[in-house]
Amino acid sequence: VDWFGSEKILATEYNGLYILDTLSFETRIWESQATDSLSNAWIWQVEEWNDSSFVVSTADAGIYWIHKNGSIIRHFTKQDGLFSNESINLAIMSNSLWVSGWGLTNLNWPDYMDPNEFNCLIRYLTFNGQKYYLDSQDTTLTLTQNGPVSFEISYATPGLDNSDLEYAHFLDGWDTNWSDWNSDYNREFTNLDPGTYTFHVKSRVIDGMAIDSAQLTIIVPSAWYQLPWFKVMSGLAIWFVIIGIFKFRTRQLKARNKRLEALVTSRTEELKFANEELVDRNYELDQFVKRVSHDLMSPIHSAKALMDMIRQETAPENLQKCYDLMDQNLVKQKEFVSKMLEQSINVNEVRKESFKLRELIQDVINELKMLEGAEAMTFELSIAKDLVLSSDTQRLKIIFKNLIENAIKYRKPDAVISKITIAATQTEKKVKVKLQDDGIGISADQQERIFGMFKRATDQRKGTGLGLYIVKDMLKAIGGKVELESEEGRGSTFTVTLRR
Repeated sequence: VDWFGSEKILATEYNGLYILDTLSFETRIWESQATDSLSNAWIWQVEEWNDSSFVVSTADAGIYWIHKNGSIIRHFTKQDGLFSNESINLAIMSNSLWVSGWGLTNLNWPDYMDPNEFNCLIRYLTFNGQKYYLDSQDTTLTLTQNGPVSFEISYATPGLDNSDLEYAHFLDGWDTNWSDWNSDYNREFTNLDPGTYTFHVKSRVIDGMAIDSAQLTIIVPSAWYQLPWFKVMSGLAIWFVIIGIFKFRTRQLKARNKRLEALVTSRTEELKFANEELVDRNYELDQFVKRVSHDLMSPIHSAKALMDMIRQETAPENLQKCYDLMDQNLVKQKEFVSKMLEQSINVNEVRKESFKLRELIQDVINELKMLEGAEAMTFELSIAKDLVLSSDTQRLKIIFKNLIENAIKYRKPDAVISKITIAATQTEKKVKVKLQDDGIGISADQQERIFGMFKRATDQRKGTGLGLYIVKDMLKAIGGKVELESEEGRGSTFTVTLRR
């Protein structure tokens, strides 16, 4: 028979009643009135009766009606109406018990029993998911959690089916009156403040028979912060906190004023720097306009002069020289316009996308293979094939194009084969790309100025003086930088640092 939790009541034929733990399978004698009475009886059958009691039949001692708290509710013998004390087989149907032995006996319990022998009992209280089972001696229960709390109380009337019963209840300290009669055998209470409450419950058979009531005192303890002494101390603490906040706020405002003064000073310096940078930019723009105007008009004037010469010239060899000069002017103008277009791209919004660095640089090299002098160059790439970056590919192609183009242009004139080595190293946040050539190099006094607009390190080669300016300007736009190491006559190494 189910008992409490994982335990069951175990009946033996000749040795009385035991408690069986279904988790550990350990047994112990059930210390109870029922065990004392049945220790010498020959137990034949056990049937559970409702949810708080069970019935035991014996071979020679009649029938025992036993409460799960261990007490005997009633002992039936032949004198109580059984056909014989040898009551072997049991069958329970609603409130009727059928007994067979040497004959057949039917017991209609409510009609047969004295109402005074029935008791309304509080079975258990459920609190925080745990059931606290109660017996007839338990009249007070102190909860382990400070209020406000919620719990549920379950009750029953052993020996009677719940379908035949009605209940009324009243929680002293919470309810104002008894509840109406109803068939519920559970009552839930929520958000009860600290205090002492007494729960009363009574039952009756639907046809009118009244049953004795039961009660349980429930103590909801107060938290330490709900006690009077704490409230007094809290008031004093709040007063001191207010004073402290006032003083702290005063110091905070003074400190804030100092920070604001420092911020104003800093912003003034920033504005001064921005103004100086704007002046420099305006100067660059002014020089840019003048230089562009000159470089765009110069080929036009040259072409006009050559056209005038062609009209007057009749010798074929002189005409060919004029045509060659016009072609050179057009190539120069094309290169200059190309650089202008590259620089104009830098005003666009930075658009990031993922790409493999080795593939991007290889594409740039392929595009420059038709450049004059490219046939005399060898390229050595030391870049991992799986090195992936996220950056503006359009700007990066222009950056590497200008650097590689310079290495081709400024190779040593007497060298049969020149070499460019491009290597990449990476960290968690950055990638460094080194482009090393064995060209004519750059003198130390020219290394600072070559990144300026229209600045060239030498007149040995033709150029616009915009390549390295575009490299530095575009790297600034994407959060990168370029560094130069060079020795005149021994080549140059440009290191480009990029964010990953």
